[in-house]
Amino acid sequence: MKKQLNMHTLEYKPLGILAHGETRTKARKAFITELMTLWEAIVEEPDTNLTKDAQVLKSKLLKLIVKPDPDLITKADKLVEGVI
Repeated sequence: MKKQLNMHTLEYKPLGILAHGETRTKARKAFITELMTLWEAIVEEPDTNLTKDAQVLKSKLLKLIVKPDPDLITKADKLVEGVI
């Protein structure tokens, strides 16, 4: 997480998510909203309706969220803290 000009920023480049908020909590909520929007617009859509780039993004989302990962909580904490 970065703080610039009284704004908190969360970014996850592999998914193209960039979220801002006046507080850390608002930035986290914005990040979650962006992630949920991506999920609804991309993952829930049939592949035949998606461009090749959108299909690649869908694959990344499914691997990140559906694939069992014992370190997921640690990775999520690091992501929120801006470590990864």
